[in-house]
Amino acid sequence: MKITGMMLFLRYAFVCAEDRLRAHKITQKDYERLLRMLAESEEIDTAFLSHCFPDATAGLRKFAKDRHFENMWAFDVVAEYWRHHHGKHGYCAVSAGVIVHTAFKNKIVGIEISGRRAPFINEYGLVLTDGQQVFVHRHSVIEVL
Repeated sequence: MKITGMMLFLRYAFVCAEDRLRAHKITQKDYERLLRMLAESEEIDTAFLSHCFPDATAGLRKFAKDRHFENMWAFDVVAEYWRHHHGKHGYCAVSAGVIVHTAFKNKIVGIEISGRRAPFINEYGLVLTDGQQVFVHRHSVIEVL
């Protein structure tokens, strides 16, 4: 299934939502609305995404403007931003890896990144198999290539 740029943005950003909730940067109501958007039971509202994730949306906006992209929410623009220009180091890094092991009904997957293996969570229920290339953010598998 092909997802929109807005949904891809939400998948990458959502893994930070619990931390933002604990830090009182978003409310419980905001968090629940984000969950509904992820479940596709509510339409994605880009103004609301900007409210919940101001740094990430500002970064995407600047990235798109600097490269003269007309639509910052286009899938290719969002993908390029997260995959190559957001959080290159530390806990917020977005990394490419290869699945080397799936377990617990595909909920926990072993991924090799730069020669090191680590477990990640398949929070979005993606269909994953050994050998696939994926992008991960924080502790979660975000997308399959």
